[in-house]
Amino acid sequence: MYKVLVTSRMFGTISDEPIKRLRSVPSEIVHSPYKGVTHSEAQMLEIIPGVDAVIMGADRITKRVIERADRLKVLSVHGVGVDQIDGDAATRKGIYVTNAPGCNTQAVADFTFGLMLAAARNIPRIDRATKEGQWKSWTGTELAGKTLGLIGMGSIGKAVARRAAGFDMTVLAYDIYQDVAFAETHGVTYVPLEDLLKTADIVSVHLSLSDKTIGLLSRDKLSLMKGSAYLINTSRGNVVDEAALVEMLRQKQIAGAAVDVYSREPPTDLDALNLPNLITTPHTAAFTHEAIDKASKISAENVARVLSGLPPLYGVNSDRLETSDKIEDEKQK
Repeated sequence: MYKVLVTSRMFGTISDEPIKRLRSVPSEIVHSPYKGVTHSEAQMLEIIPGVDAVIMGADRITKRVIERADRLKVLSVHGVGVDQIDGDAATRKGIYVTNAPGCNTQAVADFTFGLMLAAARNIPRIDRATKEGQWKSWTGTELAGKTLGLIGMGSIGKAVARRAAGFDMTVLAYDIYQDVAFAETHGVTYVPLEDLLKTADIVSVHLSLSDKTIGLLSRDKLSLMKGSAYLINTSRGNVVDEAALVEMLRQKQIAGAAVDVYSREPPTDLDALNLPNLITTPHTAAFTHEAIDKASKISAENVARVLSGLPPLYGVNSDRLETSDKIEDEKQK
């Protein structure tokens, strides 16, 4: 019987179908003793021996963890991002890295628009003031007719663009890879990053984390934004120079920001979090009942297939593993 370690706090919480799928292999499902936390390298080093598969969240899977794993066959991310995994180390050891692409697209796109509305109309501040007994009018900004700048046009960026059409917004986009057909169909205009930052009333970030995107929105880039503009980030904290953003908010060089992600989670600079023109949420954009259930089913299916000797539905490193297997087969001939 295979041993499946579950470190994701959300896996299997909506329906029992993912659990049934794993047990059909058959598998013993073991939950981490460190419940409700993002596992550190030290914690993973402790619990990884004897495990055939891991269903995980943002836990740190370093080279040391990979080397410590003695039976591991698959790392199944209960979500989309895999930047927390040393993918090269996993591939060298023949371990699949899998994820659940598209599982949270609608959830994050909805949340992004929620943050836009919250920032433009001061909704969190109005809520607090009203509960404190302040009954006054608050003047906000309409989204209708404004220019939305999307940095990153993957599935989530595209879903946000579709929603923007309902608000009669002009949509600009920046991405290294341009989907021209989508842009033409949905009225999106691709522009250089600098032009987007100078023009957009709202800048929304939808990038995965990589060597090319870390620090992409530097102090110099952020300084290009209009004084009346808002920044929304539901992607990864390290894409934005957080210190520069906080300083700009303090100096009111931009109107406001709303962030769901941070370079360190949970963040430690509580003074910055209390800025009146900054809305903060705890990396929760992807959490809806529908998205969690979809991610659970896909991550369980990925594990079940690998443990059954089949390729996963969504293997991030499947191509590299298959190539290395072919090379090994040729050597043995």
